[in-house]
Amino acid sequence: MENKTNHSIEFKNSIRSGFNKIFDFGGISRRSEFWYWMLFGLILIAFSVFLEEFLGFTLISEIMLLVFYVPLQSLFFRRLHDTGVSGWWMLVQVTVVGVIPLYLWLIKSSKTENNKYINKVRINIWHKLYLSLYIIFSLLLTIKPIQTYKIPAGSLMPTIMIGDWIVALKVWSKENIKRRDMIVFPYPPDPTIDYIKRVIGLPGETIEISKDRVFINGELINEPYAYFEPEERSSLQAQGLTDTSPLSRFGPIMIPEGKLFVMGDNRYNSADSRYWGFVELETVKSKASFIYWSQNPDNNTFKGINFGRIFKKIE
Repeated sequence: MENKTNHSIEFKNSIRSGFNKIFDFGGISRRSEFWYWMLFGLILIAFSVFLEEFLGFTLISEIMLLVFYVPLQSLFFRRLHDTGVSGWWMLVQVTVVGVIPLYLWLIKSSKTENNKYINKVRINIWHKLYLSLYIIFSLLLTIKPIQTYKIPAGSLMPTIMIGDWIVALKVWSKENIKRRDMIVFPYPPDPTIDYIKRVIGLPGETIEISKDRVFINGELINEPYAYFEPEERSSLQAQGLTDTSPLSRFGPIMIPEGKLFVMGDNRYNSADSRYWGFVELETVKSKASFIYWSQNPDNNTFKGINFGRIFKKIE
């Protein structure tokens, strides 16, 4: 019983020390302190998985992981100091092979003789810079304000072409979504796949498509981005489907509150709200912002790079 009590006290003291020394890259930390903190991390990871998988609290679970990983950075330094080596050796973990010697150091016993790091308490600008950058990048990975996508299909031509790589900015407020926005959202029939389409109809509006023209609340809207492939149009006309195909005729139908009607710019080659219905407003992830790279999918050489499309704003 006494042994369990001692372990409990040591565990609490180690966790308290980890938080109190979050900015302390000097001095040493004993092996027990390090492994108690790792045990604390396993508990947090297990709890964060529970929050994400069973309750859907993704952001909260990721923030909890930051609570573990940020103090761990300075603890890495102090534990390595305790074994008699520089804390900067922790950077070897960026390589797959480097993880092995790092953890061999971390499990070593304390070096008490001729250890120059025992009384080392000075913190320099590089320690502060490292922790600052670690926190910044961790927050960026957690919040994910920027997402990138490679476009594999032509449903958004000519605005976005096959082989374009785009940057999409996270949507913080759904109220900021407006007509003409290019949005990224989970594909309704299969939410594991992200889709990108243009917002055409907003909640509460009545939409109708007649002979390829879009009417909102009975008024024709201007769509300079819409593209109708001549061969597809000729094919529809030859079959007498220009007035009956969902490609050319749809509605009228009212868009429910909390939902969006979306379409691709390449109207005859786009699977969109005309086929699988509305997009839930709350599921919108981001807005397409600009093209940061463009490569002809049939030409991976330098000649295949479409320089004229790089950094082109998506409108």
